[in-house]
Amino acid sequence: MRELSWGLRSGEVWVPGSRRYLAFDEYLLSREAWKTARPAEDVKSCSQYLEERRQQLHQGLQKVSQLLAENHLLDVALEDGKLTITPLQADVPEEVDLWSDRLYNLLPRIHLTDLFMEVDSWTGFSKCFTHLYTEGPASDCTLVLAVILSDATNIGLKKMADATPGCSYRRLSWVADWYIREENYAKALAEIVRKQHQVPLAARWGPGTTSSSDGQAFPIATRRPVLAHTNAKYGRDPVVMFYSHISDRYAPQSHRFDGPRCHLRAGRPSGAWD
Repeated sequence: MRELSWGLRSGEVWVPGSRRYLAFDEYLLSREAWKTARPAEDVKSCSQYLEERRQQLHQGLQKVSQLLAENHLLDVALEDGKLTITPLQADVPEEVDLWSDRLYNLLPRIHLTDLFMEVDSWTGFSKCFTHLYTEGPASDCTLVLAVILSDATNIGLKKMADATPGCSYRRLSWVADWYIREENYAKALAEIVRKQHQVPLAARWGPGTTSSSDGQAFPIATRRPVLAHTNAKYGRDPVVMFYSHISDRYAPQSHRFDGPRCHLRAGRPSGAWD
């Protein structure tokens, strides 16, 4: 089932009649629809398009070569056949570091667990972690927070139980099995983002309509051969991809996980605060 799920996500497997898991060719316009949508005189062949781009590239390289020979390129020079580019300079005043240090010195030094519980008191995100069957919140939210913190720090339930007075591994494991699920994480994240957007300071950073998206690749070990997949950046080694979208208000829009594979899949922002 897991292999089938990965195949559906990557497009290697499709479902006839499905709206989401179609074959790649069915997403394309047919020749008849393309002729109707675009006038014939605007349609260019692949060779014509490549030739135009080749000429544009040639002209651009000629212009750059001429400017470089005349030493007219800004912050770029050719000396003794070696190309040198001036490093970028900081565009912020030097006083910024001083004020940043003074600002951080005003912040109190507290434990991470105390900050975690204080954020929960503002947002109530722990109530989103409901029971699998009864759908009710946990009677002791500290256990839920302990399990979440063990996931976030990747230390595991055993070490978290050893470091938390009054919390046994058995109790934390029971909470993790019945209350901690992917959909509950998504609801809690949406609640935190929604509360953050209500803070006036967040509006100073941006409108919250744009995002910075990037993926992180983590190599994994597998016995399954992956010679059929090759990625220009990661090669043939299997990796696990985490693709994140961070809004201009420094809030996560969505976090996409792709299973072991050799290529990066682009996710789409889910708009967690909608």
